[in-house]
Amino acid sequence: MALGKGLKGLLITIIVIVVIALIIGIAAIVVLNMTPNKLGFGDKPIINGESFDSLGLGDVKLINIIKQFKNIYKPDEKAIVKNGYSAGSEKPVAESNLKTGSNIEVSNGEVVYSSLITNTVEYDKEYLLTYDDKTLAYIFDQMIKGSDGSNAAFKTIKEMNASIKEVSITKSSEGAQFRIVMAASLANFKEQINNELGTFAGLIKIPDTVYMVSYLKLDAVDSNGKLCLSSVSLKLNDQSEGVTKAIFKVLSSQAGLSGDSETEINNNVAEAISTVVSHLGKVGTATEIEATTKEITGTAKIGETGVMMNKISVITYKK
Repeated sequence: MALGKGLKGLLITIIVIVVIALIIGIAAIVVLNMTPNKLGFGDKPIINGESFDSLGLGDVKLINIIKQFKNIYKPDEKAIVKNGYSAGSEKPVAESNLKTGSNIEVSNGEVVYSSLITNTVEYDKEYLLTYDDKTLAYIFDQMIKGSDGSNAAFKTIKEMNASIKEVSITKSSEGAQFRIVMAASLANFKEQINNELGTFAGLIKIPDTVYMVSYLKLDAVDSNGKLCLSSVSLKLNDQSEGVTKAIFKVLSSQAGLSGDSETEINNNVAEAISTVVSHLGKVGTATEIEATTKEITGTAKIGETGVMMNKISVITYKK
């Protein structure tokens, strides 16, 4: 799936719609408080055969369309990334667990994270290891960077030029939720976007990065100890306005996705983070462990109790 190309098209779509709204607004201020349908062009194709109506914006005032799009192309990373991590801090934490694995691939003293995409980590004994969500975010990001396209879920994220900025695990009476923030770089597309916009290029400042915020819920932990996650929502720059759905609809056709692009992208994110965790171990707890080594000396129990606030415990695989 050409998601990189689709993301470029997404930004062009945003800018074209904003420019259209601005030009119409310049003609008469009163027009800004009218909707595309009131003005008689709600059903007219504007890009990729899509109209304001088909994008769900036909009855939205132009001034609100402009405001919503401004929030999209002017992202505030500090407001979006709420549980960020430092690679310098999380790398030694991750590797203290991983390097004790008997089959972990190491090159020049560094863990080869791409090997985790297809292989589980095995140990000489059964241990109960705990990973904070910040450490999981670091491991996830390293696996995305090392993706060779062999795993469809990791490939999808890498094709969006995305890096993992956050993994947050929260629990409430309604269950566990995962919040995953991906930063998609537009650096490779800025010149192309400007060229395609032509005379409009100077009217809008193209952002360096857009953020996709994935919200997932935990449905279960299966008998193999793997997380079963489902899509709750996917937001662009963590905006909930209807404009986000309009953009993802365009992204769907640009990127060649079938069906609901929000759900499809989110399902790939769910599969990817589930794979990260399942290759580290089986989600669960134990009745007793050795305090220093974390070796399981009691009974290991696979299940949702291994998912805790801001962390996950896994029962390691024994070779």
